[in-house]
Amino acid sequence: MNSDQASGRTEGAASASEGQPGPAGYPPPAPSQAPPPEYRAPQPGYPAPPSPQGQPAYQAGPPGYQGPPPGPQGPPPGYQAPRPGYQAPPPGYYQHQQPPPGYPPGPAGWQGAQSGAPGPAQRTDIAEWWQRLVARIIDGVGFMIVQWILSALFFALLMPTFLFDGGSYLWVIPAVLTGVITGLLYAGYDVIMHSRYGATAGKMVFKLKLARADGQPLTQAVIIRRAAAYPGVFVLVGLVAGLGLFAGGMATWLLAAVTLLDGIFLLIDQVNRQTLHDRFAGTVVLKTAGSPTFG
Repeated sequence: MNSDQASGRTEGAASASEGQPGPAGYPPPAPSQAPPPEYRAPQPGYPAPPSPQGQPAYQAGPPGYQGPPPGPQGPPPGYQAPRPGYQAPPPGYYQHQQPPPGYPPGPAGWQGAQSGAPGPAQRTDIAEWWQRLVARIIDGVGFMIVQWILSALFFALLMPTFLFDGGSYLWVIPAVLTGVITGLLYAGYDVIMHSRYGATAGKMVFKLKLARADGQPLTQAVIIRRAAAYPGVFVLVGLVAGLGLFAGGMATWLLAAVTLLDGIFLLIDQVNRQTLHDRFAGTVVLKTAGSPTFG
């Protein structure tokens, strides 16, 4: 085979390759211009490139690019179209939802539980347990002194008369009077101080105040209900003491048990730190920025 025949065959193959049409919608290459080495023919179903008139030249994908899958891309499985008339909520709607109309507002210092956060809501303004304990001791020491004074006074005035009349069993009367009057004075002090100032003297030392657990205004009825439970229990102890020596001893143990349970509930309640009489009246004790002068 001579060189002229080989050249003719090469030119014929080139002419034949130039005459073959490309894929549908793809413009054929310019005459006597072979595609670049990295050229990959588009896959079946791949959309045709834009028209060359006024459009940028077609850019081939990176090596190994197969193009998007054939057919339209629909929504993911399980997608449900919104109902007619639906309007998307404004930005931040889910972060700032408001309670429905008529829903009571949360108390001051209350922090709502975040979405998905376990455990109860925490209160940041609740008085510490040791503050309440020391405040109760301050108030209680004052009335222990009052009780000793009343006891000495009643026994000094009444016992000689009872012994002279032969009624030695009437020794319980000074004890009953001491217990009842001291309990009434203690409960009255609790009601008056919380009504006028929102706190007793012991609470004022630590800048604490009494409030309702539901955030509503504190009422006189709630204050009386709370004081009737404690320290009103002192009145009950005084009355029971009149039934005899054994009953008086049992009443004293009852008072000690109620006081102990009050302290236990104060320790185990990590959210509102409510004692038994707080739970009975629906109250809490809060921290304040200054000495309470309200109520």
